[in-house]
Amino acid sequence: ALANGHIRIIPRLQDLEETNAVENMEDEMTELLTDNIEEKRRTLDSLPYIDRCNVCWDGEKQGFHLACDHSLCANCMRELFLTAVRDSSLLPLRCCEVPIDMNASRLLLQIGDVTRLSTRMSEIH
Repeated sequence: ALANGHIRIIPRLQDLEETNAVENMEDEMTELLTDNIEEKRRTLDSLPYIDRCNVCWDGEKQGFHLACDHSLCANCMRELFLTAVRDSSLLPLRCCEVPIDMNASRLLLQIGDVTRLSTRMSEIH
């Protein structure tokens, strides 16, 4: 409608409903991501302390005990996963010929890297 020489846009009800649906979906995704980040943080905070990382040799850090009895700190494990994202010839990841649980990547990597890693793993099989 025209008011004082200015055009005032009146949105259609359908446009308002679509906008609200998109805003609600965005709010839900933000909440999900925030919850996921908080859950990751709590899980990482609860990792056991390892005596010594078999990669960087730092001691008394939180990390992972592998099935072969080696231990990796969270930073070295994250770097291992990131390297595998860039170089799929390392897949499947192993230590002492024993497979490394790829689920740990979900705690340590961003969702895009986890997806790329999962895709590369599925291409191998």
